[in-house]
Amino acid sequence: MKYRKGYKYQLAEDEVFKTKVIGYSIDTKFIRLTLVGILTAKSGYAWNGADVIPDLKKVLRGSCGHDAGYQLIREGLIPLSERPHIDLLLFDCCIEDGLTEVFANIVLEGVKDFGETAATNKNTYPVLTAP
Repeated sequence: MKYRKGYKYQLAEDEVFKTKVIGYSIDTKFIRLTLVGILTAKSGYAWNGADVIPDLKKVLRGSCGHDAGYQLIREGLIPLSERPHIDLLLFDCCIEDGLTEVFANIVLEGVKDFGETAATNKNTYPVLTAP
């Protein structure tokens, strides 16, 4: 059996995000990005939630879009230069979902300071074998 550890959540339906990542047309099994910046994490998409802060409900949706965006970077489908737009997606979702601006800024600064490794590490969830 081949599997990956590390995922905590899996979408039961598509989740759509408006981003400033424009000019790309990408459609993978679990992520779609349109030329006008609409990012869709498709039903079945799995992600790990927030990395440094608790998985608060007001952060969870944003963490999904953020992880999907970072996955596109890791897979070489969009360049690392789009990372600031993906980080802002997380911030915007946190605000939309009711997180205070002070805490949303802390979240944003955290991904600005520590997110590059997550955006570029191609072995985030390596394939494991059992038994």
